[in-house]
Amino acid sequence: MTAIRQEAIKMLEKVPEDKLGFVIQVMQGVNGLYNDEQSGMVLLGSYFL
Repeated sequence: MTAIRQEAIKMLEKVPEDKLGFVIQVMQGVNGLYNDEQSGMVLLGSYFL
């Protein structure tokens, strides 16, 4: 597991239960931005292809 992934997991563990829904929505929105097949842009690690 990468260091950045470990840090993200640690941060998520600190988020209060009542805020997790919001955090998940934000993550899904960001994921949608980077996985938009129509734009041809894919995020791999820290690099755009």
